[in-house]
Amino acid sequence: MFDGIRHALENRSYRLYATGSSISLVGFWLQKVGVGWLTWELTESATWLGIMAMADALPATFLAPVSGVIADRFERIRLIRWTQFAQSVQAATLATLAFTGLLQTEILLVLVLVLGVIQAFAQPVRLSLVPSLVRLEDLSSAVALNSSLFNLARFIGPAIAGFLIAAFGVAASFAGAALCFFFFLGIMFRIEPLRNEVRDRTETSIWTEIQEGFRYVTTHPGVRSILILIVAATVFARSFFDLLPAFADRVFERGAEGLATLIAAIGVGALMSSLWLAGRGHPAGLTRIGVSSLLVVAVFQTLFATTDNFVVAVLCMTVIGFGTVATSITCQTLVQNTVEGHMRGRVMGLYGVAMRVSPAAGALVLGVLSESFGLRWTVLGSALGCGLAWLWAQSRMDRMATLLERDHLSEARAEATMRS
Repeated sequence: MFDGIRHALENRSYRLYATGSSISLVGFWLQKVGVGWLTWELTESATWLGIMAMADALPATFLAPVSGVIADRFERIRLIRWTQFAQSVQAATLATLAFTGLLQTEILLVLVLVLGVIQAFAQPVRLSLVPSLVRLEDLSSAVALNSSLFNLARFIGPAIAGFLIAAFGVAASFAGAALCFFFFLGIMFRIEPLRNEVRDRTETSIWTEIQEGFRYVTTHPGVRSILILIVAATVFARSFFDLLPAFADRVFERGAEGLATLIAAIGVGALMSSLWLAGRGHPAGLTRIGVSSLLVVAVFQTLFATTDNFVVAVLCMTVIGFGTVATSITCQTLVQNTVEGHMRGRVMGLYGVAMRVSPAAGALVLGVLSESFGLRWTVLGSALGCGLAWLWAQSRMDRMATLLERDHLSEARAEATMRS
């Protein structure tokens, strides 16, 4: 099962990247949980939770197409160093203001918006860099292992955040995030890619290259279907995660520690899912796995929305974590498996928009709806939407698999054999 993971980690640059990224991702969750809990403490409003989520993701809507072009034009290692430095400074500012008691809702919103701008430039670069750090045959495992690290951090980060917030206050969680980000910045100075996928495109304008990216995504039937699927899945399967502070406090009456437990449960399920997919090491069958996971999520969302038992809720979030990440990993792996290297930055920039903006927009809508219809009915509506997304994807699954599950390494070897 773990051969794929072992082979991916044999690549030195990827091994260093994975180490630094895993620490940085813990910092990401320290800051995310801290922002969510501080927002709830300051406002006690589900609508404000949605506003914060949208502020984090909104910049990607406008900047990701440009940042995707930048990722295709310039050295990706250097771009990550600059964005990681900016993220470190943002987190340090957040921690300083929290320690001094100057952090109010409006200031917090501005700093979250700043982070959204930074992430809008960072995400396409980071997604585009990974394929250049591993051998071609290790790509599927590396993408899944990246998700494994994210979800291991989803388990560890909220647990640490819950302890820090309960013991020392939310400022300690922000300070821990800043330290994690600075650590990853140092690691990035030791990494060299195996190959350069960046092409010199100075003869064309940025606007022309943005149009090329949109044209590629909208005319490639496999990539187009995957992006539609990931938008539907994130809106209906992941958006309600931003309502968990309200569930932890109002429904289950468990406070910050209860919130950390629910988020950590997502991480446990997600980690199991991503480790399983990382061990597979090949793209065959990924479409069926991703589509089927949507139905699983819809069923357990329904159960979560109707239970009063916190243990049952934790178990539901574990299964939901497994299903949502299975869909996410399969979609990203299939896109990475399909797209050409010189287009990767632009395509992954648009993919990043779908991954960041869709759940945030959904969270904002769900937050507003929950004020009128209650938390439970809102999540039941989300489960219904997830089920409808599964029906749509099920009808197109075979066609998507044919277009996206090509084994490029085997094709290259067969072609080399024919030439010899």
